[in-house]
Formats: sequence, C-alpha cells, structure tokens
Amino acid sequence: MAYNYETQAYLAYARAVEFAKAVDVMEHSSVHLMIPQIVNAAFSCELMLKATIIMEKEKQVDFISHRFDELFSKLTPGTQKKIRAGSSIFDWDRFMRVSSNAFIEWRYLHEKDGVMAISISDMQRFFNALKKHYEESYPQVKSVTVITQKNSDLWG
Repeated sequence: MAYNYETQAYLAYARAVEFAKAVDVMEHSSVHLMIPQIVNAAFSCELMLKATIIMEKEKQVDFISHRFDELFSKLTPGTQKKIRAGSSIFDWDRFMRVSSNAFIEWRYLHEKDGVMAISISDMQRFFNALKKHYEESYPQVKSVTVITQKNSDLWG
C-alpha cells in the first residue's frame, strides 16, 4: 500500500515518539542499558527529522542517510534556526559532529577500537525541539489514522 506524504510523516513521527519513550524507560531502569539508550535516542531524532522533512516538502521522500547533519540540512533555514534555539545545545557544531552518525556508530560499537563519547541529554533536547516544532507546525498530522483493509484470506 502506498501512503500519502502526510501518512508517511505521521508514521515516522509516531515511531520517533515510541523510540523516545524507550529511551526514557531505559534511563529509569535499574539495568545499565547505555548503548541501546544511545541507539534509540539517535533513531528517535532521525525519524523526527524525517517526519519534518516530509511535511516541509509536502511529498513522500525516500531517505538514504541516517546522519543528523545531512537530514538537518534538508530543513528550511527557518526550521533549522527554530530547532537550534529550542534545543538549547551549548556547542551545536560539536553536537552535530559527535552525534550525526550515532545510530550507525553506536550500533556497531563492538567493531570500534577506541573511546567514544556522546551526550544522550543533548540528543533528548534535540528530539524535544524537533517534536515541539512538528506538533506546532503540523497539528493535523498528529491525528492521522492509518486505515488498513481486512484481508479476508487471513481473517476469515
């Protein structure tokens, strides 16, 4: 089934919120889950960026990149400015340099030989600024309902 761009954006938005909730659960867990927390935080940011890009372009988009810096550059200058200000990230350039490829780098940390550092709280602030912008800019999309046709062969 081919979705329209608003549904594609909503699905990315909804999954982003779910991954962000997983980050919150892991943060309050008694079990140390740092790597999954970082990967989920990065993925939530990536999906929220993609949802916003889709809505700005008003068309379906096939994404290749996971990188924050590449995705962020696809946003309009006004949106970029709003997100940067709303994120309250002290050193934006460092954040982008360190975090842009977090989804890939931290998933494959076992293949790295070296020390890595990242700020989960900066990713959470980035996510929250993206989410706030998305919800304020596209309130109609938050409530999109995906309707699927019942398959009579499977459901009788």
